[in-house]
Amino acid sequence: VRLAPIATAGVRSLLEYDEMELDTLGDPDAKVAVFGILSDTDKTLSFLFAIMMWQCIDQLCRKALTDYGGKLPTPVHFIFDEFANIGTIPQIEETIAVTRSRNIGITIILQSMSQLESKYDKKAQTIVDCCDSTLFLGGKSNSTNKEIAEMIGKQTIHQMTYNESTGQSSSAGKNLQIQGRDLIDAAEIGKMSRRKAILLIAGTNPLMDDKFDPHTHKRYCYIVDKRNPKRLHDKPFDFKRYLEGGCEPYDDHDDSATGEKR
Repeated sequence: VRLAPIATAGVRSLLEYDEMELDTLGDPDAKVAVFGILSDTDKTLSFLFAIMMWQCIDQLCRKALTDYGGKLPTPVHFIFDEFANIGTIPQIEETIAVTRSRNIGITIILQSMSQLESKYDKKAQTIVDCCDSTLFLGGKSNSTNKEIAEMIGKQTIHQMTYNESTGQSSSAGKNLQIQGRDLIDAAEIGKMSRRKAILLIAGTNPLMDDKFDPHTHKRYCYIVDKRNPKRLHDKPFDFKRYLEGGCEPYDDHDDSATGEKR
């Protein structure tokens, strides 16, 4: 039953030939970008994407060892947006621990830590531990906020207390205590401005900074945003129509917004 989707004509046609040659992504002078887009509502074929990613990473690691002395000449970066929704990638907790030495980077994007735990159970913590950098963009998950607070660590504070008593024998005193508290606790993280982000890099102090506004990027005009009067395209690129020979990828024109000519 689990393999039933493979029996359909469309999936069999998709898997019949290798037209992507994913094992060449790390070859010398390779300049390739591959976009895998899944349905937001139908997860029937999400396992195919997980298998493809697993095979791609595995083949690149093997090629790095057999052909290039352990390290790919061209770095390869996997960006897994909505990682919890793309199917379960086999042995990812073991693979992610060695990819960096093969010149392969992996970025995992989640809504909360609980998503990773529900998908990979006890292996989730191993995956997190193998990530050298953590970028927290904000959220309301209490468990995630607590984990971020623990990762940030504590600070030392000095607490001064004063005692005074009155009566026949009045007295006064003060006491200085040195203790630790979270540099930022879970409640404070939950109230953090949506314009702020926290960056945690292994071996360095945590950093809170402003998020980058993508609207200010000089290439934002390429995004199909109806609210942007400087946009260069009114409709998304129709890849299927382009393959069928029905349109050109772009019209020839000057990009005054970027100063480029195509």
